[in-house]
Amino acid sequence: MNYSCESEPNSNIILGVLLCIGGIVSYIPQIYSLVKTKQSKGISEMSLLILCVGSSMLTGNTVILNWWKFDCYNYCTFWICTGRLLSLVQICISWFMVIPLYLIFLRYKIKESDRRAIYDLKYLFIYVVSLLLIIIIGIYEKKSNNNTFFQISGRVLGILSAACSCIVWLPQIVELISSKEPGNLSLLMFIMQSPGNIVIILLQILYKQNWTTWVTYVVTFIEQTIIVILLLIYKYKTYNNINNEITNTEITNTDIEKGLLDYIDLET
Repeated sequence: MNYSCESEPNSNIILGVLLCIGGIVSYIPQIYSLVKTKQSKGISEMSLLILCVGSSMLTGNTVILNWWKFDCYNYCTFWICTGRLLSLVQICISWFMVIPLYLIFLRYKIKESDRRAIYDLKYLFIYVVSLLLIIIIGIYEKKSNNNTFFQISGRVLGILSAACSCIVWLPQIVELISSKEPGNLSLLMFIMQSPGNIVIILLQILYKQNWTTWVTYVVTFIEQTIIVILLLIYKYKTYNNINNEITNTEITNTDIEKGLLDYIDLET
């Protein structure tokens, strides 16, 4: 087999590394907000569940469709092969960051209500089943060497992931519109992730990934942009309401002080 060991362009590698770092950093604001406040107010549980399931399916799709690239390690250097797999690493990192975010959210969600435990365990069961599906597909391919089934499974997982991405943030948008307040939802996380999706799409195209891999980011970009706009609107309204309350309080205190002074003048 003639295997090319030509390295990826430095620009692609730098962009890939930056996206991997960004994939980790972008989730930290929301995780920090949950840990600091110990409250899950304003965060849609359904959106996080769909995000977890969709991320696991997208990871399965990417691993399956890029499985042949792992042969590179048999012929080329570690750094050349790792550079070719940066698009896969970036997607896996996003999945790994979503898991602790969802678990931390569940911890505080269950604490807020005694009746949530069974409900949330049911959600976790659905998530575990989706992971087992990916593992079973991989084991079947290894034992049967049925590459056709393997490739079809990868594309099916990509399409299912795209379906999840089409609706992933819709429950969160509904939650925001219904409550008309940002709650503990991190604006910084969405500000970082929303434009980052465009860069990810360009990187996936540069690495010649199948459209089922990057189409999910197109839909996610649209939904996250809507959330950013809603959060900015509600945070601005909240800021104005606080300022108005402070102003009204100052006016009330001034009136009281003036009234006391007038009363003292009358008494004297």
